[in-house]
Amino acid sequence: MEVSWPAMGGSQLRGLPFSVGDDDICQWFNEDKTLGIAPVVKDNVLVVMDHGRPSGVAFVEFMSPAEATAAMAKNKQMMGK
Repeated sequence: MEVSWPAMGGSQLRGLPFSVGDDDICQWFNEDKTLGIAPVVKDNVLVVMDHGRPSGVAFVEFMSPAEATAAMAKNKQMMGK
């Protein structure tokens, strides 16, 4: 999965498993305590849908650009089973 778009405090996630929802994304970021970011909540996650089905893309808004940059440590890591 690719994580990008940190300049404004957000990240675009691409290549997500189609089964991933906003709860899964929150858990994925929140379980990694080494990132040093505030907890990600569902209100800050948008899973992009295509004709009512997940597209494999989502957006996450972080508290600051610095946190979005820290979240880039998850870039290219696997999510899901």
